[in-house]
Amino acid sequence: MYRLTLYYLILLVVVSFFASFAGLVLYGPLDILISAFVLVSFCVIGNLLFSKIARAIPNVESVFITALILLLILPITFPTDIPILIIASVIAMGSKYLFAIKKQHIFNPAALAVFSTGIIFNNGGGVWWVSAPVLLPIVIIGGLLIVRKIRRAQVVALFLIAYLIISAGISFFNQVSISDLLNTLNILFIYSALSFFAFVMFTEPLTAPVHPRQQRYYAVFIALLYAVPQVRNVGFIVTPEMALIIGNIFSYIISPKEKLILQLKDTKRLASGIYEFIFQKNSKFTFTPGQYMEWTLSHKKSDTRGNRRYFTLASSPTENTIRLGVRLYEKPSSFKSSLVKMTHGGKIVAGGVAGDFVLPRDKDEKLVFIAGGIGITPFRSMLKYLVDTNEKRDIVLLSINKIAEDIVYKDIFEEAEKKIGLKILYILTEEFPVGWKGLTGHLSPEMIQEHVADFKDRTFYISGSHLVVTSTKSVLRKLGINNAKVKTDYFPGF
Repeated sequence: MYRLTLYYLILLVVVSFFASFAGLVLYGPLDILISAFVLVSFCVIGNLLFSKIARAIPNVESVFITALILLLILPITFPTDIPILIIASVIAMGSKYLFAIKKQHIFNPAALAVFSTGIIFNNGGGVWWVSAPVLLPIVIIGGLLIVRKIRRAQVVALFLIAYLIISAGISFFNQVSISDLLNTLNILFIYSALSFFAFVMFTEPLTAPVHPRQQRYYAVFIALLYAVPQVRNVGFIVTPEMALIIGNIFSYIISPKEKLILQLKDTKRLASGIYEFIFQKNSKFTFTPGQYMEWTLSHKKSDTRGNRRYFTLASSPTENTIRLGVRLYEKPSSFKSSLVKMTHGGKIVAGGVAGDFVLPRDKDEKLVFIAGGIGITPFRSMLKYLVDTNEKRDIVLLSINKIAEDIVYKDIFEEAEKKIGLKILYILTEEFPVGWKGLTGHLSPEMIQEHVADFKDRTFYISGSHLVVTSTKSVLRKLGINNAKVKTDYFPGF
């Protein structure tokens, strides 16, 4: 997710640079080139200094993302605006470490920096020169890719729809003519500031709520703040960056977050290329079985995939440890390679617990869990919780793997079979050992019909790779299963 956002911003800056020779953007090529160098340099230096002061693990990708966002929003005339860029860089980096509660920053760094420099230099804040019409196709196409990646399309659509409705409503009460309103909205959508705000700023994951319902409240609230000053004079100016800052406070109130610094307790090799990492749990930390977190691991020579990942928690809230089940492929990322090399007591940062891939509230609801490979981790969390709390539910588990050696957490599932009545079906797709008593081949409608006779009465939970999820959903469609009865496990960047 972060890598895609970074590439998107780099493309916008590169296109802006070449478009500036033709006068298609607000600033010249020298302004863009020197300002980019100043912002990136001071953001990198500021991040290193503040991370050392706060004794926190720095994140490299977010530094460059913030620097490029500032470049596209702030005034960047050289040399006049250089002091603004330097101060903005310091504020943005400092906000991640100084304006933080439980090591989780509250404000969008770029928004706070732009808002603060507007007050300090009395220049009104950001100019949002990214709104140049020449950049609109890139802003929209790239923005849609980001939104698709983080699965926030519905929330962004709600924000835009709410913005239009609120704008139209305020215009009606202030007797603004329809033609004037349409002209205003036309300008807003032709120029790409609104789209950039919606796709990049509004969706920033670390300061937005994590639960879908809270995200909807957040979308409408920010749409209200964003829309009011666009239609009428309310006595003071609510800039886009101010709207986002107020929205960040609202987000923290309804969805407080925290970051944990966890120490490695043990590493277990569960199968070929599959490892379980066990961390000592903070006694105050709570989560719901099936949820995920963002993990940050500082390591040398980080590759282009960065030092952050999203992993589902394999542990149950009833355990005194936090467990991750991770598969390493033939050419693992620098993150996973460093994770495997961690020694006892090694530290990693985890935060932003989220996800609604959790057990339904109705304990009588019949379920089918379908896991592809390491997609078994959320089900390990749920079933361990049910066993420990002695909560019986009607669940059928289908564990799909290529070979028998890839099957993990069998001890937990067999315990669940004995104590809470779990029905287990193991499926192998490539190699079948002599005497194998489980199922073979790829999951099919016939397989479900034969082994889950009451499948029409059940809700299906699917977890695994994108291929596993899409192919399983296709099988369920052939069985006439309504989409409302299907839940899939995903998180930003999956």
